[in-house]
Amino acid sequence: MDVDLGDTGSKALGVDSFTTYTPTIYYAKGFNELPIQLKYLKPFALTGTLGVSIPGQSANIANGSTFASFNPDALQWGFALEYSMPYLQEHVEDLGLPRPFRDLIPLVEFSMSTPFDRSGETTTGTMNPGVLWESKFCQIGAEAVIPVNAHTGPAIGAVFQVQIFIDDLFPKVFGHPLFFGDNK
Repeated sequence: MDVDLGDTGSKALGVDSFTTYTPTIYYAKGFNELPIQLKYLKPFALTGTLGVSIPGQSANIANGSTFASFNPDALQWGFALEYSMPYLQEHVEDLGLPRPFRDLIPLVEFSMSTPFDRSGETTTGTMNPGVLWESKFCQIGAEAVIPVNAHTGPAIGAVFQVQIFIDDLFPKVFGHPLFFGDNK
């Protein structure tokens, strides 16, 4: 379940005043079971999401003498194709790549939204080619954000992220069951 809280974030960016709920299915498929003849395809992985976003409210806006409705329920879907250099180096063949190249994961992500009702809008989304660098304690990523059609918008952007793996930084505090588990 993904929940986007209303009235959070910068008003200048046009944040929604309502909360949106998105029950989501996450899926993934690695290719490690391919035959040895295709060993360089084994580091590929396909991941994705499929969910329905349900806005906490539907609003009507005046359009001349009629009313148009917006905030539609929408199918949120996306996928990513990744190539894991760490997997290649550790499980397929050590090519002797130096750091940081041996820790890179090139990828391309697609993030799409298709409205179901009330708006008459079309599918919008972005294609995001980029690269991740991964260590034991963090992951750093950079991606371009490219609109897939004119309805998404005209501008190309970028995303930069840093994820810190607190369960690896503090293994005695995080990364184990809180109740009824082995808390070694």
